[in-house]
Amino acid sequence: MTTQLLQPPQQPPPPHHTSASVGGRVHNACFQRDGTRHVSLTGNLKLTWDQVRRLEYDPGTTFCEFPIRFDGLHNWGADKGVSLKVAKSSQALLRQEVQRITDLAARHGPLVVKCNHVSLYRTRRRGVVDSYHPAKCRAFRRVNRELAQYDWGTVVVVSICIKVIGFEYEECKVLAAAAPAAGR
Repeated sequence: MTTQLLQPPQQPPPPHHTSASVGGRVHNACFQRDGTRHVSLTGNLKLTWDQVRRLEYDPGTTFCEFPIRFDGLHNWGADKGVSLKVAKSSQALLRQEVQRITDLAARHGPLVVKCNHVSLYRTRRRGVVDSYHPAKCRAFRRVNRELAQYDWGTVVVVSICIKVIGFEYEECKVLAAAAPAAGR
């Protein structure tokens, strides 16, 4: 389950942070593209398509856009990529939204909801170390070092979706979406 982020951080990245900063090959292979940046709300739920079809956002509640704040970069190690750390107060807001998805907690018991990061760069194949892996790790370390003190500000959450890990984002089920704001 993911939340889709519409607006970029309030200030642009530092001028030295470009695709050249990580190298074109690593950037092309690992950058989390526009329209795919998201906060993962849960771990790997084992749901059937029939169970997914029954999920819905609480019909008695209207979903509204809301901001989440970042608290720097995660320090997970270079092999995991480059990720923004969601501030604790924003993690709590995201967890509240997950509780509004009907049928999910009832079928799966208490959910462990992480809501703790947004990937900027990541490897595409989980757990696979390819021949290019050392170059990716060096590039990820460089980006983490260059952007360690940068204030990433906030973004606005515009929808809650569910999709199969590895599938395209166009194939997700939208559980809740805010009406577009004027000018979008």
